[in-house]
Amino acid sequence: MKNHLIIGLGGTGGKIIREFRKSIFREYNDINPNDVGVGYIYLDSDNRMMNDDDPDWKILGRSVQLGKDSRVYISSAKLVDYLDNIDNYPWIKPWIGNKKFWNDILNSIQDDAAGGQKRRLGRFLFASNPNEFIHALKKQKSKLTEKSQESDVTFHICAGLAGGTGSGTIIDVISQIRQRYTPKDNIKYKILLYVLLPDVDPPSNWDTGNYHANGYAAFVELNSLSVGHFKPYDITGQGNRVNAFEPFNGCYLFTNQNERGIQIDVEETVPQVMAEFLYEKIVSTNNIAWHSLDRQENAENGDNTPESGERSKRFLTFGLKKLAIPEIEIREYLTFNYAQQACNQMLYNNWNDESGYLGEGKNTDFNEIVQQKETLLNWKMTDEHLILSNGILESDVKNKKWTPINVYWATIMPSIKKTIKEDTKNGRDWLDELTKICVDHFENRYRGLGVKNFYSAKEDAKADIANEIITEIQSRLFDDFKTGTKSLYEIHKILESFIKYSRERYTGFGAIKDKLIQEEQQVEERLDRIKEIWQKTKILFIKRNKLFDRYTFLCQKLYTLRTKIEGYAFASLLMNTVTNKLDHLVSDIQKCISIFNNAAEDLDDNIANRVLDRSTPDFKNQLVKFYEPDKVKRTVKELITDQSEQRKQTNGVRTSILSSFYNDPSFAKFSERMISSNLLDMLQTKCDQNAEIAHSNLIISKDDKILGMSIIEKLMIRYHNSDNELRKYITNLVDYAGVYVHFDSQEVNMSGPGVPDADTCVSYFTVILPRANERYNEFVDKLKTIFTESTTLSVDFIESDIKPNEITLISITNLFPLRFVSQVKMLRDKYKLRLNKDESDKARLHLHLEEDGTQHPPLYLKSVNEVEKEKRRYKEKSIIYVLMAKALGMIEEATNIETGEKTISVIVTKESGLEDDPIALGSDFLKANERISNEGIYTKLMNSVKRAINRDYVHIDSKNKLKKEIISIVKSVKEERGGSSQDIIYRRFNNAANEIIEKILKIK
Repeated sequence: MKNHLIIGLGGTGGKIIREFRKSIFREYNDINPNDVGVGYIYLDSDNRMMNDDDPDWKILGRSVQLGKDSRVYISSAKLVDYLDNIDNYPWIKPWIGNKKFWNDILNSIQDDAAGGQKRRLGRFLFASNPNEFIHALKKQKSKLTEKSQESDVTFHICAGLAGGTGSGTIIDVISQIRQRYTPKDNIKYKILLYVLLPDVDPPSNWDTGNYHANGYAAFVELNSLSVGHFKPYDITGQGNRVNAFEPFNGCYLFTNQNERGIQIDVEETVPQVMAEFLYEKIVSTNNIAWHSLDRQENAENGDNTPESGERSKRFLTFGLKKLAIPEIEIREYLTFNYAQQACNQMLYNNWNDESGYLGEGKNTDFNEIVQQKETLLNWKMTDEHLILSNGILESDVKNKKWTPINVYWATIMPSIKKTIKEDTKNGRDWLDELTKICVDHFENRYRGLGVKNFYSAKEDAKADIANEIITEIQSRLFDDFKTGTKSLYEIHKILESFIKYSRERYTGFGAIKDKLIQEEQQVEERLDRIKEIWQKTKILFIKRNKLFDRYTFLCQKLYTLRTKIEGYAFASLLMNTVTNKLDHLVSDIQKCISIFNNAAEDLDDNIANRVLDRSTPDFKNQLVKFYEPDKVKRTVKELITDQSEQRKQTNGVRTSILSSFYNDPSFAKFSERMISSNLLDMLQTKCDQNAEIAHSNLIISKDDKILGMSIIEKLMIRYHNSDNELRKYITNLVDYAGVYVHFDSQEVNMSGPGVPDADTCVSYFTVILPRANERYNEFVDKLKTIFTESTTLSVDFIESDIKPNEITLISITNLFPLRFVSQVKMLRDKYKLRLNKDESDKARLHLHLEEDGTQHPPLYLKSVNEVEKEKRRYKEKSIIYVLMAKALGMIEEATNIETGEKTISVIVTKESGLEDDPIALGSDFLKANERISNEGIYTKLMNSVKRAINRDYVHIDSKNKLKKEIISIVKSVKEERGGSSQDIIYRRFNNAANEIIEKILKIK
């Protein structure tokens, strides 16, 4: 298993990693499959994409976010402290630049969290704490090699070059990796770069001043690094400069427009395409030898030496196009339809045989439901409950002494009557005694308090009683919701109807109380008549007993009425409290409905944007879809209108979503937890599983299946008798596949000094075919022939066991210098424009990581005028070192044996002290400087002379001795030129001598 470490720098790098991990998850249903050796590091100065709950990292409800050990957030609140104490930071001081330019830069940082399109600021943020990246690098590398038991690792560094972070850290990331992992002893540590060029017309507000100039400055430094000219300071403080041999094997360039002029979206599609390219290289061909790619990425398929030693040819570009049955889209379409069914069931529970669960409620008489005796009894909302004839609170229900009002008075009256008869000797006193005892029970003994005191106490507890009722109502409704018996819409309508009914009852309680008072008065009148009769003398014993029985019955009725009158007075208060709390419950349910409605809208949009009908294929798209949308829609409709299947799958989804609420049935807490994104995640996750299982189990016929299909088989079925149509289709596909840069034909075809004759822009075309069944061999051979004949490039065919539903076309062009790319010329023009504005020095500090950028080799060939001007400059500058070489005895004269001509040359020594190749100066010392006409020879001469001075002429006496020798040579020149002080050549040597004595030897 090969090891790959993908390192994303800045926002673009992070998006590429995100899309790559989504591709991994789609294929394996796992973020870290065992047979794929991939590690990740995402480095950024903006942590918005690093949040654990970032919805953009989700796919069908599941997150593919990186672990914390793969996220490196470079931020520092102490940048000002670094500047104020710069001597304490020797790894920053040499390159940080002029401190006065940094005040505006640091003041522009918001929350110290972004590179702000200033490359040196991005580097400063990185350099303030590079150890976190180094730690992540070592850890990820170790995890890979331990898992695979292989030592080789390929480092893939992805970045956009327009911003401050990706563009500002890429040089140091390359250097730090190469410093630690240098290829040796057959261990290959390849470093590949994938860089996005700033687009010509960026979206609004993307360009804050350095957008395009950053790209050019980054290219200047990448090129300089590649040719070994740029040795950046070591930002880890482990050394002075990093001298990395072959810092990177290849650098892929990528724009948002391919060579055919087809443009793609920068923010979304570009990261997807780059991630797909990585996926094909790393996953699809994981166990397959792709030799042509290896050679291209290491520039081994041609002459990889830099132009003039200055312009690297380690740059590549690629194009990618897929022909596929869009299984991801089809699966998402099926999943979203299943999720929509589950959402509609929980929201409305309205089944229709033609459409499945509808997104609307069904017509129901909810008023009848809420007025049913069973409903009121279950919800503890009967009159008997509200007047507290029956207990509501658990303590009251369990109280064995608690009896309903009618039962209470009906139970005690016989006992009272019997006691009075037995204990009261004078029969005429029975009525008075009965009245007195009833009053005592009513005022003092009813439920241990007396009626009025009992209701007074319960009035203080009415909030608790109301809460008990609401809890009971909510618990039963939530149970109905969990079991699927009632939907949120139905529950909401039930409660609305119940509140309306409760308010009507509240109004009616006053009328009931008035009626009871009238009955109370009638009973009192009847009792008074009995008392009048009772007071008459000579009442027979039998008649007295009958009157007493009648009086006892009326007293029972009287005090039952009086108790209920107090009960209904309390019920009015309780009903008002319950109704107010029901309003809150309805509000909670409305929130739940709103969450489901939002989810339903998202699902509707997702469904509408997938499996769109297209009469003809769109070859301009990066993904060319090969399928039958109508067939997909028919199959999906069959599944969602299968009532048995949908009842089963929606029950499963509902159970999964509500499983955590079994011990806490609350619509309020449900709405708190089920924000729209969470609900969507849960719906999609569960329904993705349900849809896949249903497709496998219910779609029996192979012809009806819409997932797990072979593109080879489908192509053969479509074109088995139409070779010409197949050829036309494939040719169109290949024609629209092109690399994602434009080449400048003028630069490509340029010839002259510094332009080698070796081939450049070498291109290959690769077709990755899914491994097909042997019975398709003849058709596969036909496909290969057509692909080969559809392009002038040599074609590689690779067969992969991954993704049977797609064919991938990849074109790669390598071995070109950056000047070949049209977009780089645009960046150069923007770069020059940026420098021509005010404060050029400040702009250079923004754009370049060290110094002002002029120290790097140019990316473009010099014009004839520039070449001649440069030659003149080096000729003029070199006379100083030619004169010094003469004085130092470094010039050697020789005679050509064959021609007899005299030749002179400078004997050059290396730093080691050994001789280097001599510098030929012709035959005339006075014209020797004319031979020093380029930077390479000039630098070689200058360094050799300076080494001799620093080695042998430190002491003042030796310097004075050298001064005399220089003066002597100049006098000889004057004599040779005829002794005139105005001679031009003499003046040049004389002026050179003055500069040597004053500025180099520093002798006054």
